[in-house]
Amino acid sequence: EENAVEKAKQAIAGGLPFGFPIMGMKREDSATKFSVNWWEQVWQEGATGWKFAEAKETLPFDKNLAAVAEILKEDPLKENGHAFVPLCGDSKVVPYLAMKGMKVTCVEGSELALKGLREVISKIPEEAQKRITIVEGNLFKAELPAESVDFIYDTGSLVAIDPSMREEYFNVIQKVSKPGAKCFLEVIYRASDITEGPPHHITLDMVKELYQGWSVGMEENAVEKAKQAIAGGLPFGFPIMGMKREDSATKFSVNWWEQVWQEGATGWKFAEAKETLP
Repeated sequence: EENAVEKAKQAIAGGLPFGFPIMGMKREDSATKFSVNWWEQVWQEGATGWKFAEAKETLPFDKNLAAVAEILKEDPLKENGHAFVPLCGDSKVVPYLAMKGMKVTCVEGSELALKGLREVISKIPEEAQKRITIVEGNLFKAELPAESVDFIYDTGSLVAIDPSMREEYFNVIQKVSKPGAKCFLEVIYRASDITEGPPHHITLDMVKELYQGWSVGMEENAVEKAKQAIAGGLPFGFPIMGMKREDSATKFSVNWWEQVWQEGATGWKFAEAKETLP
């Protein structure tokens, strides 16, 4: 707004503790790399090489959960709990977790991927199908229940997005997860050209820095195994991490704001308390 900073300074000079500059914003109306439309094209072109592990006769999910249990030294799944699978594609882990007795919420933007997901889900008992909620569209715009999730299954999601969006991605995970929630995270290790992607290279230290308020561990000898995979001809390896959110409300979480309201620390409301509403 024109002269916004000057108006704020005048408000402060008049006795207020701060001013309120107003901004107007508009998002560009074009599909960029890593947008929902961009990923739809990836699916249409069949460039879904990340799915090769699930194509094997023996699905990796039991092994993955065992690895997380070993890292965390406790069972990653909560009986009758709520699982979250971001950027799920047509992954068979969605029906797998439902068959384990969990309520499952999954998010996907590609219509082609969703078609495949529904086909996979249709093959399990109806009782398990009812435990699955599919959220269609952009993960960062999706309406998701806050602090409702006990377990997050992330195989390739964090490394699929543009690195500049990782903090926004973490905010989604933080929003949906309960204190004490656990997470399976499979990342990408590259020996060279670490800026190439997707999938993008990420290290244990980078994950620890991003996931503030979470305890983070990596599968034993994970980097060495990744290097061996690369030496064997693969373009990258797949280190597995196990994570657990601290069992307390962190600053700016839903519970933290609830405490702010309970304590009446809502000074921002004073403008509406005037007889003439703004």
